[in-house]
Amino acid sequence: MVIDQAMRVVETEGIDKLSMRRVAEQLGASPMSLYRHVASKKELLGALAEEVMADLRPPGGDRSPRARVLAALEHAREAMSRHPWLLPVLLAQDPPPVRRPWLTEHVLDALLEAGLDESAAVCAYRSLWQYVTGHLLNAGREDAWRERAASAHTSDELATELEPFPVLRHALPRLASLDVHEQFTAGLEAQLDGFLATAERA
Repeated sequence: MVIDQAMRVVETEGIDKLSMRRVAEQLGASPMSLYRHVASKKELLGALAEEVMADLRPPGGDRSPRARVLAALEHAREAMSRHPWLLPVLLAQDPPPVRRPWLTEHVLDALLEAGLDESAAVCAYRSLWQYVTGHLLNAGREDAWRERAASAHTSDELATELEPFPVLRHALPRLASLDVHEQFTAGLEAQLDGFLATAERA
């Protein structure tokens, strides 16, 4: 009940509004009574993060190992993007162990099936996961970057500033029109294919 109410506060009011007092108000209880369930706000945030992460069950279906990895990580990105508070919480503290680590299990299993040994599979999983989280961290800045690139392409002043950088200046129209989803997918596929190629050469 405490976790459910805390999740409701975070999703509807924002993570800045989350406090033991606020959750207690919503439950009609005293703040001190919550400490029988969670020891601190930090622990409460960890429990909320675990709640979301534990439900990242990848989509099913009969697919190749490569397709399974791509589908699982695309699903994770989409699911986590619906909870913008989640990633900062994960990065700000050591997250508690996830009781139902569907995503990790699914991706590692697919990588092993694709021919990677255990060490290479773990390395690939960690690298791909860091790519996903990096994309999510920068997602909020993409619109601002595209606007900046578009204005630089049309502004004489900015164009003059970029004269020492002809390659960047020439690429500005493409940067301004870049589709974030296509960029994510292309980068994910390129990284995954690189890891799979090492298994084929082994």
